Amino acid sequence: METKERYGRFVLQSEEARTSAGSFWRAVQLGTSGYERHVSLFRTELLGAEPARTVASAFQNGLQIQHAQIAKPFEAGCIDLTAFVACEFIEGRSVGALLERSQTEGHPFAVDHALLIASKAAAALEAAQARKQTHGFLLPDFIHVSHDGEVSVRAFGLPPRLLKDGNSVGVREALFLAPEMEEPAPLDVRADIFSLGAQLFEMLTGSPLPRNQPTRKSIEAARVAMPGGDGTPLPKALATLLIQTLSEDPAQRFKDATTLKKAVDTLLFSGDYSPTTFNLAFFMHTLFRDEGDRDTETIKAEKSANYRPYLTEISRAAVAASIEPRPPANAPTPALSPARPAEIARPDQARPETARQDSGRTPRPVPVSTPSPTPSGAETIIPTAMTGKKGFPIIPAVLGLLAVIGLAVYLLTLRSQAPTAPAATPAMNTAERAALARVKELEARLASLEAEKAAGEQKAADEAKKIIEAQARARGRAVDPAELQRAQDEARKKAQADQEARLQAERQKIEDERRKADEATRAAEASRTPETPAPTATPSPTATPAPGQAAAFGSPGLALPSTTTLPGAGAATPPASATQQAGAPNASGVLDLGEPGVVAPQLVTQNRIEYPPVARAQRITGSVVISALVDELGNVIETRLIRGAPSNSGLNQAALDNVKKRKYKPATLNGKPGKAWINIQVDFKL
Repeated sequence: METKERYGRFVLQSEEARTSAGSFWRAVQLGTSGYERHVSLFRTELLGAEPARTVASAFQNGLQIQHAQIAKPFEAGCIDLTAFVACEFIEGRSVGALLERSQTEGHPFAVDHALLIASKAAAALEAAQARKQTHGFLLPDFIHVSHDGEVSVRAFGLPPRLLKDGNSVGVREALFLAPEMEEPAPLDVRADIFSLGAQLFEMLTGSPLPRNQPTRKSIEAARVAMPGGDGTPLPKALATLLIQTLSEDPAQRFKDATTLKKAVDTLLFSGDYSPTTFNLAFFMHTLFRDEGDRDTETIKAEKSANYRPYLTEISRAAVAASIEPRPPANAPTPALSPARPAEIARPDQARPETARQDSGRTPRPVPVSTPSPTPSGAETIIPTAMTGKKGFPIIPAVLGLLAVIGLAVYLLTLRSQAPTAPAATPAMNTAERAALARVKELEARLASLEAEKAAGEQKAADEAKKIIEAQARARGRAVDPAELQRAQDEARKKAQADQEARLQAERQKIEDERRKADEATRAAEASRTPETPAPTATPSPTATPAPGQAAAFGSPGLALPSTTTLPGAGAATPPASATQQAGAPNASGVLDLGEPGVVAPQLVTQNRIEYPPVARAQRITGSVVISALVDELGNVIETRLIRGAPSNSGLNQAALDNVKKRKYKPATLNGKPGKAWINIQVDFKL
C-alpha cells in the first residue's frame, strides 16, 4: 500500500512550495483517534543538531505574533535534525506560484493587485515589529494568497545568516535578501522591507530585480508588464516608492513597516487603482481556473481517509506527550532538547538528505515510505474506484467500414482520369516559405482569439458568479443580485480589455510578418527568370569555430554558451537567375553559398558572450538561431532572429549583440570577396 510520509504527528500530503531552505507542505495533523486538522507545515532541509534547535527556537518566538494578515501559527519544534512550524491551512497559492503562472500564461499582475499584496504583507510586518520581531526570510513563497483574495504571511523567524552559512540560500532566494545580510551588523525590519520591495518590483515588471547594478538604475529602466506588449514606463510615484524601498543603504529606506504601509496605501487609494479583494480573487481564478475545485475535492478526500496505519506506530503516551499546551505570551520559551524516538515516531525508512541546489518551484514527489503491517481488512489511505468495462460498439464500426469503402471507390475513380498538368510557378525560396508560414500561423491564432473573445467574457462572468456565491456561503448570507450583476459586469469589461490587448498585439505581429513576406517575395522576383528554373542549391559546408573560440567567452561556474555556424547557411539568399554566371552574385549583390566556387565566411574574432543575469537567476537555457549578413570586409551589417529563446530572458538580445560585433573572413567567389548570409546558432546552457 502506497502511503504518505509521516513526520512526527503529521502526515505530509503534498509539497506546495520549495525553497533552498526548506519546503511548505499541506499536511494532516493526527490526534489520538486519527484526523485532527489540516495544517500548512514548513520543514527545513537537514541541519545540524544545534542549528535545528536554533531555528526551532526562532519559530517558537514567532508563534506569539497574531494578526489577520499572518497565518495563525499552531506549534513549532525540531525532529531528526530538521526544524518545523505548523500554521493554519488556507486554500490558495503562494506569491511565488502566482509569479510563475503569470509569466507562463502571459497574464501579468495589474498594478492594483501588486500594491494590495504589498500593503497587506506590510501590515503583517507591522504586527511583528510591534513584538520586536522580524520575518528574516521573506521570499515570495512565504506570502500566501487565498482563492478569496486574502493575503497572509507565514513562518516568521528564519535566521537568514544561519541559513547562508549552512549553504541553504540559493541564487533565486538571494535576489530577495537585503544587501546588509553580508555584513555583521544586526538585521532589523528594514531587511524585510527590502525583500518585500523586491517582490513588488517583480510583480510589477514580470522580471526579477537585477542585482548587478544600482537599484535606482534598474527601477528607472523598468517597465510595467502588459499582456502581449513591451509594457509602459513605471509611473513616477510608483518608481519613487520602489527607489526608497530598495535602497542599498538601510538608512535610506522606510524606517519601519508602518511608514512603508502608509506610503503604499497612499498610492493604492489615490483614485488611480481599484484595490479590492474581489479583483485579486478574480485574478487568482484567471490564473488557476478549476484548480481550486480540484484542491477542495482532494482535501475532502484527505479528511475522510483512514489514518490508523500511522497510529499503530505511535503509542497513546507519545501522542499525549506531543500535544502540549502552548505557554502564555508572557511566559519564557523553554529550551529545546533533542526529540526522543518515542516522540518522533518516524517511518521505518529514514528520510535521506537531499542535495542542496538552487531552488525551483517545481514540486518534488512526495517521499514514499512503508508503514508497519496493518491488520487484515484495514482501509487504505486513498480509496480507489474500479472502472466498468463496456462492450464493443458494433454499429458504429459497421458504419465506419462502409464509409472507408465508399472513399476508396471515389479515389480509384479520380485516379482513372487523366490529371491536368498544373501551371508552372516559380519555386519559393526558404525565406519566402518561412515568412508566409509565419503569417498563416499568426492569422490562424488571430482567428482563434477572435472566436474566444465572446467565450472569454462569458467565462469571466461565470467565474465572477462562482466567487460571489462562495463568499456569500462563507458569510452565511444569500447572494445579493445587485452585487452579483456588478461583479459580472466588471469581470466582462476586464476580460474584454485583456482580449483586445492580445488581439492588437497579434494584429501588429501579422502586419510585421506580412511586410517581411512582401520584401522576401520582391527580392525573389527580382532575381528569378520565369523560363528557366533556378539551379538547385547544394548544402554548404559547416563553418567550424576557430581554435580556442569556446574559451573566449562564458563565466566561471557556468557552462559556456556555444556558437555553431549551421549548414545551409545561405539558404535564405535568393537563387541566381538563369542568365547569371554560375555562382555570381544575385541582383542584391549577395553570394549564394550553395553555388560552386563560393566559399562561406570564416569566423576570425568575437567578443565574450555574457550570460544575461535575469536568465541566470531564473536558470533559463535555450538556443538562439540568427541569420547574419557578412559584407565584403567581413563585418556583420545585418542580423535577423530566426528562432529565439523566451522573450523576457534576455538570451535573444545577448546573442544578437554578440553576433553584430563579430569579425569574419568574407565569403569569396573564385577568390573575390562578396556579401553572404550565414545562420549562426548560440546555445545557452547552465
